[in-house]
Parts: sequence; structure tokens; C-alpha cells
Amino acid sequence: MKKLYVGKSIIHGVGLFCETDIRKGELIDFIHGPTVVVREFTPEISTKILDWIGVGKHTWIDTTESDFRFINHSCSPNTFIKTKRGVYALKNIPKGTELTMDYSLTEAEAEWKINNCQCGTLECRGTITSVHALPLQFVKKRKHLFTKRFWKSYTTHHHLSPE
Repeated sequence: MKKLYVGKSIIHGVGLFCETDIRKGELIDFIHGPTVVVREFTPEISTKILDWIGVGKHTWIDTTESDFRFINHSCSPNTFIKTKRGVYALKNIPKGTELTMDYSLTEAEAEWKINNCQCGTLECRGTITSVHALPLQFVKKRKHLFTKRFWKSYTTHHHLSPE
């Protein structure tokens, strides 16, 4: 696995960075932490899940004890989750670069939303929403970034063919 470190981030104060160059498509690491299942999402729960990364409609990984709790959101990310816990490079990532992921691709609770995106990219959507609120045009363009669980959740929610 790649050596990662926590450092000062221009996105959100603290972020996760790589100590070596990472090639596009390369496995960076696995997200460690216990799996949490919550079948009934409530506003109270949303305040507890700040360090959780969604891996299914009702399933998250609690990253409280993992460095992945410091991975920040970007509307133009350089990593994505390809398997249930595997984080892969979406593009070549030079040593010392902050690792980012699109939080919208890791959250399936329809009510979930962060109003003030701070990623600062040209592709910034302004608001970070659940996968279900993403426009179909965006989703089709980024289908390759979806885990099977999130693709199925999106297509089911929007009554689309899962092709």
C-alpha cells in the first residue's frame, strides 16, 4: 500500500496526502474501520457520520480511527472507491498531492447534503448531495467511478435500466 500522511489542506484545514507518486488505476490503500449499518436515516445520525464513508445504501465504514477520515471532497477528485474498501487513483497523482474523493459517490441517503462545497475546482457543483440528486448527464459521464452498489441504488431510485 502507498504511504499516506495527514497534513495541512487548502480545501478544509486538514487533508490526506501521498508520500510517493501514484499511477492512474493503482490501488492506494484500503479504508480501514468497522462497518456500520443504519436502516433508518435521521438528522441526528447525519451529525454522527462525519467520519463515515458510504459503501452501500445503508452501510458505512467508520473511519474515526483511520487516516481516511481526513480525505476531503472534490468535485474533480483524484481517487475513487472501486471495491467495497479499495481506494484507487483516478489519474496520476504526484508525490505530496492531497488525495480527494467525490463524497456524492459515497452517499445514498436521499436527504444527505452539504450546502457549501469548498473544493475550489473549475468543476465545483457548489453543493455536495447524495448520489440520487446528481444529474443523469453527470452520472453517465462518471459511471466508471460508481461501485456496483451505488450504481444499482442510483438506477433503481431513478427507475433506469442498470446497463
